[in-house]
Amino acid sequence: MRGGLASVSEFETMKAALIVIQLLATPVADVGRTPPNVSPAVRQWFREVHSPAGMVCCDVADGHLTDYDVRPDGHWVPINGKMWHVPPQAVIKDSKNPFLTGVVWWRRDTDGNFVSYYITSPSR
Repeated sequence: MRGGLASVSEFETMKAALIVIQLLATPVADVGRTPPNVSPAVRQWFREVHSPAGMVCCDVADGHLTDYDVRPDGHWVPINGKMWHVPPQAVIKDSKNPFLTGVVWWRRDTDGNFVSYYITSPSR
């Protein structure tokens, strides 16, 4: 700093430091945490869900209750206002779904949203 004024690089460094401090002070959203008031039976169901490949896959904190549409080319689920095709290898069958609707686990990747796993409702 010369004459009381910071150089551009000093200014950028201070700006970056302030952004980091602000991010550290900002509360983190409840992403990936188990929702409150989930019954032990429902928690157990989530723990027992297995992927079509037979692996434990689906946590209660990451599952989303969802409506869905069955079309000639497979299942479709709404994610953020858009209908997404469920890959056939993501459909979990015979799960004894305790909900009256479907359950979807999805994530966002570089190509947009991607359905990881999906379970139909017991009524369909």
